[in-house]
Amino acid sequence: MPTLEDTLADRMKRFEHIGCLKHVRSAFDAAINTHLTVRSSAQDVAAKLAKDNRLTPIGRKDKMHEHVSKEAHRVARAQKTFEQIKRRHVEELAAVQPKAPDKTDVAAAVARSDLRSMLRGMQMAKAAQLLIGPEADAILQAAVLELPNYASGINDEIRRIVTEQVIEREHPGALAELEQKAEAIELLGVAVHVLERTFREVAEFPNEKFLNDFIEKSVGDTSRMESEIASELAA
Repeated sequence: MPTLEDTLADRMKRFEHIGCLKHVRSAFDAAINTHLTVRSSAQDVAAKLAKDNRLTPIGRKDKMHEHVSKEAHRVARAQKTFEQIKRRHVEELAAVQPKAPDKTDVAAAVARSDLRSMLRGMQMAKAAQLLIGPEADAILQAAVLELPNYASGINDEIRRIVTEQVIEREHPGALAELEQKAEAIELLGVAVHVLERTFREVAEFPNEKFLNDFIEKSVGDTSRMESEIASELAA
């Protein structure tokens, strides 16, 4: 039966030849490798500590904390890398969103207002025919995206489809690429969560707050680390 690590790695394989995901794949590999290293080394240390009769249970736990603190920087790096990759993806998605029309062009603004009024007087199905499809008018689409749904009488689904069509027209292929990236980032998030859970289990931390407090205390200032990560992701 395949392990969790094998399953995650198998799912990540579908992204191995996609150039824009090289940093996600690298971060994924680092998180999984750190998880395996922490788990294996902790098992070895735990076996040795169990044979030391001079140590109390609290003493063994302190020794284990001392051991895992040496790997805390790798956990912090995995967390910070994941955070920065997620943030960049949000920024990339925001960058391709349809731009608001020029509101200083009064004549065009009045025309868009008239178009929204026209749509409000139509049945939803008829409005959808005009707004959706390869021959949909770009000005009509801009008019409905400019204001909330009630202004033109459309619903969230029509807005979503129109938005995607506008993005595809202005940035061909961008949505498909961003969707792939989102899937890969989700896998990276699972890998980081697995690493965090492993660290918590071997250190016997009761919750995530104890984990993050321990990592913060062990690693200290992460500004240089974050700067290095940013440089690597920009390369």
